Amino acid sequence: MKKIGLLLSIIFFSLFNIGFGQSSLIHLSFTGVFNSQHIDTDSINIRNLTQNCDTVLYWPDTSLTFLITGIHPVEGDQKEEIDFIQVSDVGEGEGNILRLIISKAGQTQIEKIDLLGRRQDIYCHYLPAGVHDFKLLFGKEKICIVSVKHNGLIRSIKLLYNHEEGPSVGRLIYLGFRDPEKTYKSTQLTSGFNFWPGDSLKITGYYDTLLSEIYPAPANSADFTLHFGMNLFCPGLPSFSYGGQTYTTVQIGTQCWMRENLNIGSMLNGFSEQTDNGVIEKYCYDNDPAKCSVYGGLYQWDEMMQYSTTPGIQGICHTGWHLPTDAEYCTLTVYLDPTVDCNFWGFSGSNAAGRMKETGFTHWSAPNSGATNQSGFTARGSGDRYGWGGGFYYLNEDADFWTSTEYSSTYAVFRYLSNYGADINRDKYVKSFGYSVRCLKDN
Repeated sequence: MKKIGLLLSIIFFSLFNIGFGQSSLIHLSFTGVFNSQHIDTDSINIRNLTQNCDTVLYWPDTSLTFLITGIHPVEGDQKEEIDFIQVSDVGEGEGNILRLIISKAGQTQIEKIDLLGRRQDIYCHYLPAGVHDFKLLFGKEKICIVSVKHNGLIRSIKLLYNHEEGPSVGRLIYLGFRDPEKTYKSTQLTSGFNFWPGDSLKITGYYDTLLSEIYPAPANSADFTLHFGMNLFCPGLPSFSYGGQTYTTVQIGTQCWMRENLNIGSMLNGFSEQTDNGVIEKYCYDNDPAKCSVYGGLYQWDEMMQYSTTPGIQGICHTGWHLPTDAEYCTLTVYLDPTVDCNFWGFSGSNAAGRMKETGFTHWSAPNSGATNQSGFTARGSGDRYGWGGGFYYLNEDADFWTSTEYSSTYAVFRYLSNYGADINRDKYVKSFGYSVRCLKDN
């Protein structure tokens, strides 16, 4: 097992015109989590879907630096900005390229400090506003701090020198100046990857044989979690047979779920009510048995519960499995999206449903918003059987899942996923409606 506790970070130094020409720093951090524990990811692929480019970070290389230009010199009383960054290590014996970005002209002093605290002035000049590049040649030291002081503002960076030999005395070579008003929108600093705030990104993390994907479009600094341990078979139980049908399993956090909707029982016409007659009965959308093969059966709450009101009962599930309670659906959705509010009636969170929905448009109508199926739950738009009159509605638009938690004598709690959103809906509704059923393995 890899060491616990890595926080992978990608730092974008984004300098772009905002209002009076101030700059801003965008920091995106990525945390790898495996079954609720932090882990060290092996690599992260970052693809910019907007600009059609990508790059890969391999541990321990965890940062990228980008200059998003368009800044203007500061005039009058406007706030002065300064950034000092390492662009790259240009190769053996050739030093490091450093970049100083200043928004106002002034006297600039740069000094190098070794691990013993000894200071060496290596540059002192008056510089105009703009982008200034330097090459730092190391001396005999392997680690140093380079600090720049400009108009009373100070920025420092720590540098490592990994080559065997260097010059006897470190020195800084001035490479040139660029006017910020003449620079273009996205200046690459470290790779062939371009970024602009608001671009749509596809982030794919890899850990052992697992992968995790998220699709952010960051406009500001944000922290993201790459969840691993999802979209996997339950340990030791990849599938099981029940009622002549084979079901696969999926481990999501500490829970083992059926990956498909339950499809057990004899089909009943939608205009008829399911009854307590000792026979498991189901509805198939539009009274079409083929729909049950694709979307599973639809069940009234009492039929699903086999006419009990005990939360977590086996009901119509296979032996060793049970009907998930409201609290157990809460465990699932909060694991997928910690912002889900399990005490709230209605939609909450931001992407739990998206991580549960099957991708594409085979079993969901467009736009199927936010669908990634990151969890492997593979919810399809199974629609429902109407509780009054027995009609069928919302195929490929809705997925409704009963819980085994009763709200009242006529209402029960369910979860609702829509083709128009990635958030999850917790609500209660009339027990006579026909909804989908998933079973949860007993502990």
